Amino acid sequence: MPALPGRRRWRLWLTVAFVGLLTINAGLYMLRCQRSSSDSLLFCSFTKPQGSVNSGKAPLVANTAQPSQSSAKVLDTSQRKEAIAVVIGEFEEWSHQLERTCKTWLQLPSVAKVVLLAERHIYPPLKFLSQSPQIQVVVISQLEVAAPASNQSLGSALEDVTAVMVAPDGILLDASAVKHTDAISHMLARLGKTTIGVTPVEATECQRAEFNVREWTLTIGAADSDSHCSWVQGPAVIVMTTATALDLHLNRYRLLQHGILLEAAAKQLEVVRLAFPPIAALAISELFPTPHLQDKHRRLQASRQQQLFRTVGVKQVLDNNKSPVLLGCTRNTARCFGTVVHDRPEYLAQGRWTPPCCLEHIRETFRYVIATLEAAKVRYWLEGGTLLGALRNADIIKWDYDADLGLWLDDLELCWQLKQAKLKGAVEDRGFVWEKAREGDFYRVQYSRANRVHVDLFPFYEKDGMMTKDTWMETHQQDMAFPAHYVKHFERIPFVGTMANAPSDARGFAELKFGKGAIEHPRLPGPTA
Repeated sequence: MPALPGRRRWRLWLTVAFVGLLTINAGLYMLRCQRSSSDSLLFCSFTKPQGSVNSGKAPLVANTAQPSQSSAKVLDTSQRKEAIAVVIGEFEEWSHQLERTCKTWLQLPSVAKVVLLAERHIYPPLKFLSQSPQIQVVVISQLEVAAPASNQSLGSALEDVTAVMVAPDGILLDASAVKHTDAISHMLARLGKTTIGVTPVEATECQRAEFNVREWTLTIGAADSDSHCSWVQGPAVIVMTTATALDLHLNRYRLLQHGILLEAAAKQLEVVRLAFPPIAALAISELFPTPHLQDKHRRLQASRQQQLFRTVGVKQVLDNNKSPVLLGCTRNTARCFGTVVHDRPEYLAQGRWTPPCCLEHIRETFRYVIATLEAAKVRYWLEGGTLLGALRNADIIKWDYDADLGLWLDDLELCWQLKQAKLKGAVEDRGFVWEKAREGDFYRVQYSRANRVHVDLFPFYEKDGMMTKDTWMETHQQDMAFPAHYVKHFERIPFVGTMANAPSDARGFAELKFGKGAIEHPRLPGPTA
């Protein structure tokens, strides 16, 4: 049997190599082997090196596609100064690079886990999850009746980490990133509970965002300095302490990046630009390999942005590089607020003013109404708070929900729309609806049948030198009789982009109704306004 020693030697080498690879990959022992002096026998032993768990080197398991159970011990960060959770909430379940993205983040020694925020149970299932204990899925949809029993809340997923990094699918770390552990520690040390860090990827430009919650308006412009980055159009990594993350509503936003930045702007948190280890974004063609998939993704993102703006209450976007964009109600939808009770719209109770879309529709309705009245030779004038707004800044007061006009009752028959409204109750012209008001003897022009923002028209008649009418609004302190000489002649003043009639001595008329100084000192709406 001369060949037997060779077979034994081959089998021995194979066994040693296999066991050695397993133990070295686990990072727990070192394999030491040497031959005897006769070169006929191989002596091997395993020794545990000093600092084998936290040696400061990148865990070898991070370079494998599917981390094993044993690798969880290698990546245990409980003894480190910081433990980070990477939250990925922007991905498409039907075309993604999640395994590759998760793998690259797990290279960082300080990353304890990756959390995938999903709208529902991910389908098709992610096969690599079963072998990746450091990757967790949190289903954020409340409609997920059949969610897996293992699903947990975002709060519980973050309870054992000190910091959170938010990144979209396709953000990859350079291989040299593992050398930047100290840089990451310094970066996290800069963050307080009211500070959020943003690192734009590659060509992504930092911008400035201001969210005026009261006026429903998001303003986007150039960043004030190189150190500020409160808005980005493109992929970025967002970094914050866990306390900050738990104060935000991460589980409400499908567009997680913009949702965080919008909420930070609303809460006036400081958002700074941070230097980060080398990162890059996969090309769109790598995430979505066909034109069809790319188009599908773009359409979904546009829809998600609309949903995000509805969720946080953005109804106007002002971008320095683009025309203003109005969101919210349209001619074909209902207005943004319901029935007004006691002259106080619901948005005032929320600490907000009239949505800009509603204001613009009132302006449009007003311009149409006065053009119609002037063409019919009807004598009209700006009334009430509408006159105040015109004298202040030639616009509707920002918390008003309609516009008011007075007119001579004798001229009612000159306007066919008013005649028809008086006879039939309502008439439509060019999409606008003229109607007899249900609340009293006056008229109302609605923006449309669906959208009922409006202009009110109050007919007055002269009696004993005073202008009076048959219906008075108890909630309007300025609704009173006044000397007729104010409306025998008119001033022309600018209002909502056109010229309109105002009573002669418009300032004196306004102060008669509202008191001295009412023009210069507006009474802001409040709990008792």
